[in-house]
Amino acid sequence: MHLDASAHKLFGPDSQMFTKNEIQAHARQACVDFCSRTTILLVPGGNLVTGGSGSAVLLRTDSGKPFLLTAAHVVEEVGWKPLRLLVPTLDKNVPDAGMEAFLAPLAAGRPAEKPVDVAVVTFRADLHAELRPLAAGMEAIPNDDDTQLDDVVILAGLPSFLSFPSPVDARKYLFSTITHHTGVTGKDEDGRLKVEWSEAVPHQSAPKYPHLDVQPGKSMPLGSPAGISGGAVWRIRGAGPGKMWSPSSHANLIGVPVSWNQRDTEYAESVTAWGTWLKDLVRQLG
Repeated sequence: MHLDASAHKLFGPDSQMFTKNEIQAHARQACVDFCSRTTILLVPGGNLVTGGSGSAVLLRTDSGKPFLLTAAHVVEEVGWKPLRLLVPTLDKNVPDAGMEAFLAPLAAGRPAEKPVDVAVVTFRADLHAELRPLAAGMEAIPNDDDTQLDDVVILAGLPSFLSFPSPVDARKYLFSTITHHTGVTGKDEDGRLKVEWSEAVPHQSAPKYPHLDVQPGKSMPLGSPAGISGGAVWRIRGAGPGKMWSPSSHANLIGVPVSWNQRDTEYAESVTAWGTWLKDLVRQLG
């Protein structure tokens, strides 16, 4: 099975939702592009048919070494190697990219049978130079998961319900990055974020899908978020009066999506459960 990338981004912002100032609107769009740019498709075992797929966030250490943050269940099973990567921004398909996987430790107050479903995966050294410019720095990792009324919350990943066989080459699949504007509705008993996943309004430049009724500006139900595990919940917070937005200072990674309640909620492991561990690990990675 061959993989291919599409340049599609199904759900993007309507600038009028955010600000009347055109400059601020462009800055916010830059934040959305930033969330999409850092999203990677993972295929554990290298075969989409037998292994399924997951998502990941491309980050880098302070010294510039890129790595992936994803859900632990995507890479903890025996046979996750070779790990195939699809990098939509580069239209790049890497058949064997993963080196080591590091699983997050148990969070304080959680029982042993409910581990934190987060992992870090390192790359082959020959991929570092090409992936480094796409990666978010560690300044994107905040100390809290708080969301305020004026924050924009974006759930990013590559859900399989948006994929379909290429009309040109049936051996290839096209994938789309979703940047779903949503909200955090609370937390579950394990401290995971509850993220709304039910309906969305496609933007005016939404692409056509052969298997979906996508009508720009009209609300549509979201399909299963399968494949989005390991992606990102981003909190984008506005700049104060007279200040410009920028992804590096206003986009914070507050959660890693890991499971679904089969109805209207995606659960995400909060940064409060894995942030400190990640920062310690990154210092060790150099």
